Amino acid sequence: MSAKINVGGVETFSTVDFPEHMAAVVFLQGCPWRCPFCHNTSLQPIDAETDFVWEKFLGFLEKRRGILDAVVFSGGEPLVQNSLEAALDDVNVGKFAAYLHRMTDHTQFISITHRRGTMEQGDVLYGVTMEEEGISKLLRLDVAEMEKKFGKSLN
Repeated sequence: MSAKINVGGVETFSTVDFPEHMAAVVFLQGCPWRCPFCHNTSLQPIDAETDFVWEKFLGFLEKRRGILDAVVFSGGEPLVQNSLEAALDDVNVGKFAAYLHRMTDHTQFISITHRRGTMEQGDVLYGVTMEEEGISKLLRLDVAEMEKKFGKSLN
């Protein structure tokens, strides 16, 4: 589930906001402070109209994996947004899952998650279902086996 976050704008490539690193900067709407020297007054109202599509931005980040070092959340005042934690999850789950996948050459991981991005990096998925009350059933899906069977990549 993606974050419902009010974004006022994005800088897709910056070396200023995270010195010596390539970052994307997300400028979030909403700031209660009204500082007289503010140079982003358009970001002050939290409910300002925007045509920004969060899912499209996540797609952009996916295409820039390995190029961008970070995503910086700026403002306005990012902490006034209730959905900030969900937005951070959206951004970080892909990096975390890719890291786990890279490390599988050296070790094995068991990841207990409901996050789609983490599951998409798995080689084998396990699940538990309860078709009848009180009777649990273990499910197993080997991704390579399914790719061979259907003739296409599942990731």
